[in-house]
Amino acid sequence: MDNLSTQSLHSCPRCHRSFECTPTSAAGCVCFQFKIPPQVANFIKANFDSCLCPACLTELIEASN
Repeated sequence: MDNLSTQSLHSCPRCHRSFECTPTSAAGCVCFQFKIPPQVANFIKANFDSCLCPACLTELIEASN
């Protein structure tokens, strides 16, 4: 996810829901809470310009199993 900003409120490019993520804080990016399989990470990189919300990450990870 190359286009991370320092803002904490983001809009998910997949579902357009708002979610909080602070990639520059000690808590880190919301993505760090997930074990994202390589195929899912590659799909996200190929199809989206920024991080996805936790709900979309969960859906994509579960669908890859």
